[in-house]
Amino acid sequence: MAEAKLSNRTVVVPKFKLGSHHNNGKPVESYLIDDHINIDQLNVHYILEEEID
Repeated sequence: MAEAKLSNRTVVVPKFKLGSHHNNGKPVESYLIDDHINIDQLNVHYILEEEID
């Protein structure tokens, strides 16, 4: 994200896949943004992986 911000590029945020041993026995697919990162405060252009055509 830092490199994208410095070079005025867009970050493609990948979806993370956590196995059941990381989440009390339940597999999880998440972007982890908002849970761990407030990406809007970073002032970097981004798109989510599923938005790529």
